[in-house]
Amino acid sequence: MSRAGYYKYLNHKPSNRDIENEVLSKEIKQIFEENKGRYGSIRIAKVLKQKGIHVNRKRVSRLMRNMKIFSKGCRYHYKHYNYKVNAVERPNLLNQVFESDGRNKIWVGDITYIPTTRGTLYLAVFIDIYIQEKLLVGQ
Repeated sequence: MSRAGYYKYLNHKPSNRDIENEVLSKEIKQIFEENKGRYGSIRIAKVLKQKGIHVNRKRVSRLMRNMKIFSKGCRYHYKHYNYKVNAVERPNLLNQVFESDGRNKIWVGDITYIPTTRGTLYLAVFIDIYIQEKLLVGQ
């Protein structure tokens, strides 16, 4: 670093843009806390516009990122989800032996998702192994 650059850094005064950003950051933080952390950059920009402060949504977003505040609906927190944590493992009690000597001893089931135009349907099926054996043998 040059000597002139060092002394320029020491005597640096904040620019008008820096001062505006500080004031805007305080306003953003206040609006964010008033709405319990639910408002993102788009909504905050609209509220600021209603107050007479015209500011771009991208600038609001950048200032929010710099302040490390994220709306509750934001998926930012899920980017670093720990995939190493496995679900609780259940023991394999059947070991692929699907035979039973009586009713209501062994039940097996499955679930599937059926996408439709109105949403997702869930189909869950549970079958008694004993009854299934009788149906297959009887045919």
